[in-house]
Amino acid sequence: MPFTNPAVDDLQVWEWESSRPAIYGKYAASGSPAPACDSYVVPKWLKAVGNPQEPVDVDSISKTVEATFQALEKSGPTGIDLQGLVPDGVQGEHLVAVLRVTFRWRQQVPGWQQALAVAEAALTKQGLDARDALTGLI
Repeated sequence: MPFTNPAVDDLQVWEWESSRPAIYGKYAASGSPAPACDSYVVPKWLKAVGNPQEPVDVDSISKTVEATFQALEKSGPTGIDLQGLVPDGVQGEHLVAVLRVTFRWRQQVPGWQQALAVAEAALTKQGLDARDALTGLI
C-alpha cells in the first residue's frame, strides 16, 4: 500500500509488493524485489502511469500532467525516466499524457521512444484506438 512521504511532497514511497514489480520490465519477469531494498520512491506521475487501474477521468489525467510538469521543473528532462516500462504494468492514457508533456524534450528523456511503443501496446491491450490516442506523437 502506498503512503505519502511527508519529507518529499512530489514523491510517493511504495513498499515493494508482488503486484508492483510490473512497472519495471527488469523486475517484472522474475517478480523479484529491487536489490537490497524493501521500499522505493516513485514520483507522482509514475505512480499514475504505473497503475493499470488508475482512473482516466479528466481530473486524474490533469494531476498526472501537473505532476509531470513539476518533475520537469524540478529535475529537467532527464528526471523523467521512462525506461523499463512494460505494457502490462502501465495505464496507457496516463503514459500518453506524460509523453505529450515531454514531447518537446523527447531526445533528452530517457526511454521516451521505448515508452511510445509501450503506450501503443498498452492502449491496444486496453481496447483503445492507439493510433488516435497517439496522434501527433507518432
